[in-house]
Amino acid sequence: MPVNLNFTIGHDAMTKAAARAQLKTIISSRLFLKKASIEPMDGMVFLEDVLNDIAPLAKMRTLVLAYLLPSWAINRWLIARGTTADDLAGIIFSSGSTGVPKGVMLTHRNILANIDAIGQLFAITRDDVLVGSLPYFHSFGFTGTLWFPLIVGFGVVYHANPMNAKTIGDLAEKYKATFLMATPTDLLHRLHPQMRAPAVRASPLCRRRR
Repeated sequence: MPVNLNFTIGHDAMTKAAARAQLKTIISSRLFLKKASIEPMDGMVFLEDVLNDIAPLAKMRTLVLAYLLPSWAINRWLIARGTTADDLAGIIFSSGSTGVPKGVMLTHRNILANIDAIGQLFAITRDDVLVGSLPYFHSFGFTGTLWFPLIVGFGVVYHANPMNAKTIGDLAEKYKATFLMATPTDLLHRLHPQMRAPAVRASPLCRRRR
């Protein structure tokens, strides 16, 4: 079950959030910690070390399985594990603006219901392409830009920094994006004037047709 920690709330608040969720392992990157000026925490496993320990043959086998394994096989595996719609699928923590960050426990049913609601709002097709830049500790980033395209089945391209509007705009142009999920603060005040289409100014959840 994933728990995406909000690294912008500070070391103390992050430590409290990890303790409340009873986390034993935290996956991170030394390069990311250095760029974000974050101190390492107990239980951290670094991606650089994990990647170096994986043999080339194991990487190739995983790639082949990910490409060939049908979705029904994955569903049968989940059912065999006894996973139900009411089991926890993730925890999202609040920003801590009103005190200690509060963890919101989301079940599979919660996430699927939110995805269904987004799908009813936007008529998504397999030809659509979403640009995702929101971090996964953000409710829209976790549900809208991660699980929504994966479960519905349409294209998505990611950028790690939601405030880098120029690069996000370039990605949208390069991949012919039709759907952008972002916050007005991150994009509208940083976009080049030529990128500010009327639809983008109208709503933080915007999409366009080719």
